[in-house]
Amino acid sequence: MGLIVFATSLKFFFVEGGEQFIVGIQTGKKIGLKATVRITIAGISFAVILFFLLFYSHTLISTRWLELALGIALYLFAARCSKR
Repeated sequence: MGLIVFATSLKFFFVEGGEQFIVGIQTGKKIGLKATVRITIAGISFAVILFFLLFYSHTLISTRWLELALGIALYLFAARCSKR
């Protein structure tokens, strides 16, 4: 199981991270580096806050409900992206 998690993490690091890097460069060329850096900092801050909120809220909210809510949110996000 540890090998699967390790391989998956490498995939996400290199493939997804590389994709986001390319998108960031293209965005920087279109709207400017300063705006891109602001958006990146806001996104990272939001992700860190959300991580800690979800990590520590499992004592307040059942893990099953959190998984259900995250799953629904991901499906709604995917549906909105596929409409465009």
